[in-house]
Amino acid sequence: MVTHGHFDHIGGAKKVKEKTGCKVVMHQLDAEVLEKGDSVLSAANFYGERLKPCKVDLKLETRDKEILKLNDIVLEALHIPGHTPGSIALYYESLQGRKILFGGDLHGPFSSEWRSNIEQWRNSMEKLLELDISILCEGHNIVKRNPKKWIRELPKNITQIR
Repeated sequence: MVTHGHFDHIGGAKKVKEKTGCKVVMHQLDAEVLEKGDSVLSAANFYGERLKPCKVDLKLETRDKEILKLNDIVLEALHIPGHTPGSIALYYESLQGRKILFGGDLHGPFSSEWRSNIEQWRNSMEKLLELDISILCEGHNIVKRNPKKWIRELPKNITQIR
């Protein structure tokens, strides 16, 4: 399951799928980026790389949330457009009652080349603030135990590229 269609999150999808036989799951609004190997929309060119195309096995639909069941694990996939049109966050309640949010790149950055939309992102962050979140596991090694404070401060640190 990938949170959005950027190279640093999907660049290894083809190899992982080939080696493990896993299914690739992502939002339909970003799926074409991976399936076509689009090096601009995936920001692969930003890293001086090329994205290898990979089939997406399950495309999440455009709605606020979708329930995904993986054996005994139940995840809510929340559509949070802004960083990319098909950005998602995954919401999970552990057996111990901890409510964990896995977000891709809630912090950005943003670029019109990647179809980022700051206004959609702001609305998505407001939607996340309505959740009861114990722990946020955000992209790029960011883990927060006071996630709402961190999310509220994000608009002060917006980075736009190109």
